Amino acid sequence: MKKLILSIFFIIATVLYVDAQTFELTWHGEVLGDTVVISDVPTANDMTFDPIVTNLSNSNIKVKVRRNEISIVDSTANYFCWVACYAPFVNESGEFHVMAPGASTDQDFFYAHYTPLNQSGTSIIEYMFYNMDDESQNLKVVVKYKTSVQLFKLTWDGETLGDVISIVSDTSVPEMIFNPIVTNNTTAAINVKVRRTNLDVVAGSENYFCWVLCYEPANDISSEFLEMAPGASSGLEYFSGHYTPLGHSGTSAVEYMFYDMNDVSINQKFIVKYTSSPTAIDESILKGVHFSAIYPNPAINFVSLNYTLVPGVKSASIRISNILGTVVSEMNLNLNSNSTRVDVSQLDGGIYFYSVILNGERLSTKKLVIR
Repeated sequence: MKKLILSIFFIIATVLYVDAQTFELTWHGEVLGDTVVISDVPTANDMTFDPIVTNLSNSNIKVKVRRNEISIVDSTANYFCWVACYAPFVNESGEFHVMAPGASTDQDFFYAHYTPLNQSGTSIIEYMFYNMDDESQNLKVVVKYKTSVQLFKLTWDGETLGDVISIVSDTSVPEMIFNPIVTNNTTAAINVKVRRTNLDVVAGSENYFCWVLCYEPANDISSEFLEMAPGASSGLEYFSGHYTPLGHSGTSAVEYMFYDMNDVSINQKFIVKYTSSPTAIDESILKGVHFSAIYPNPAINFVSLNYTLVPGVKSASIRISNILGTVVSEMNLNLNSNSTRVDVSQLDGGIYFYSVILNGERLSTKKLVIR
C-alpha cells in the first residue's frame, strides 16, 4: 500500500513538472519566475510587460492568453495584446497563435499595458498562457504593477521620467547620451553613488557612464559620490549615460541604480533602452528636411506643424495613433508648402502618438496629448 501511494505521488509530481515546463518566459534576457514586479511613478503614461514566450513542449500548440485581475487600484486601466490587442474589459484573447516545438515569439508579440492615471498603489494581474486544446498545459505569471513616489527623481528636458526610458537613433549617430537631472526625494542628506548593470546589450556596442567623474566601459560602480541635501538636485554635468552603437543595430537595456552609499536599501533603479536602427530614408534627403514639434501640445481642436522639404521627397504625411497603436487620423502634407494645420477636434481626450511619414517610411514618433 505504501509503495502504491509513493508511485501515485511520483506520477502526479511528474505530470505537474511536465505541465510547468510547457512554456517559458524571458524578459530582458532573463528567464522569469512566477512573479514580476514593475515599478514606476503615478504619472507614467504606460507601464508595459512584453516577455518572449517559448514553447518548450515537443508538439505544435495553439496558444491563447487569459488575464485575471487579482487586485486593481481604483481608477487605473489595463489591457493586453496577443495576436491582436483587446479592450480593457476583455480577459481572454479571441485569437490564438500556433507555436512549433521550441519556437519563441518576438519581443512585442505579447504586450500587457497598465496605465496608473496618477494613482499610487500596487495592482496585481495574472496572465496565463495555455494550450487551447489542453488547458492543463499552461504557465501563469503574476505581474505586480507598483506606482509610488520615487526616492530619486530624474528629469530630462523638463519632464519627470519613469523607471523605463527609451532613446532611439540611427546607427550613423556616433554616440547617444542620456543626461538627466537627479533629485534627492528623501527627507535626509545622503551620499549618492551610481551602479550600472548591463541587462541586455547589443554585441559590438559600447557604453559607459559618468557620475562626478567619467568611468571606463568596464566599470560598473562609481568610485565617487555626491552629497545631496533633501530635495537637492544635481546639475546636468553630474550624471550621464553614454552609448555608442559602433554601427550595430538593436536595443540595449542598461540599468542605472542611484543609491545611498551608507544604506543601499535607499535606491532607485532606472532602465534606459538605447535603440539604434538603420534608417530606410536616403541620407541626402534627411540632411535637407526639417519638422518642428506639433503645437500646441496639449491640444484641444487643432495642431500645427512647420516643415521644410527637399525635391527628393515624393510623399509626406502626419499619422496619429492611439495608445493601442491604431491609426485614428492621417493627413497628407502639401509638398509645396511649409506648414499645415490638423483638425483633432473629433478625437477623444487622452494620450496619442504622431508620426512623420516620409516617402512611406516613419521618420519620427512623438507623444501628443489631447484635452
